[in-house]
Amino acid sequence: VEEQRPDAILVAGDMITAGKKGLDDAAVQLLAGLSREYPVYYANGNHEQNLRLNQQKLGNRYGEYLEKLAAIGIEPLINNHVDLRETGISIFGSEIGHEYYKRFHKKAMEEEYLQSLLGGRKPEMYTILLAHNPDYFPEYADWGADLVLSGHVHGGLVRLPGLGGVISPSMHFFPKYDGGLFKEKNSAMIISRGMGTHSPDIRIFNPAELIVLDFEKQDSGEPDNIVLEFSGKNK
Repeated sequence: VEEQRPDAILVAGDMITAGKKGLDDAAVQLLAGLSREYPVYYANGNHEQNLRLNQQKLGNRYGEYLEKLAAIGIEPLINNHVDLRETGISIFGSEIGHEYYKRFHKKAMEEEYLQSLLGGRKPEMYTILLAHNPDYFPEYADWGADLVLSGHVHGGLVRLPGLGGVISPSMHFFPKYDGGLFKEKNSAMIISRGMGTHSPDIRIFNPAELIVLDFEKQDSGEPDNIVLEFSGKNK
């Protein structure tokens, strides 16, 4: 990250693991170091969401985690957004319902669901949507995201030449959205294979990666071209 000197850090969730209590401080330490140098825009993944929804079982870890984030100047974008007027970019953070993460079955998303969570996008702004679960890319595109940044799938854990990722957290084999760049209508989605693991703790032919994006402006002043600088270089 220091070599790239980014203008901002965009986090699409799952910086912590709900079932591993001892790792929260490691995430905070990393984010604290980043936030001292760069703006950090953070959206929850399903693990942060699990902590919030299961406090009776898991205790107040979520509240404690939020307090630690607040102390370093980070407030997660939970179905909220910020407008960066100087660049013409809006960054939205979405947290879809837990029912959209069920295993073995993909729940259909109602047409107006994202609108009810996020409201409408501003047509004059280039809209980046931090959306942890990539399975709903067509719905994100219909909502109006110009660029979707996702994770969740860990690259499919094991990657096979010509076939891609083997399995997703929802237990779907050879998921359509596993890592890299995808297009849908006027939207693009980039899925990071992530820098960590949870359970099973495995990566085969699937190196961890940190993705760098460069935005170029059109004559109209709006960001247009998205260049994938590198992937898989940081383990």
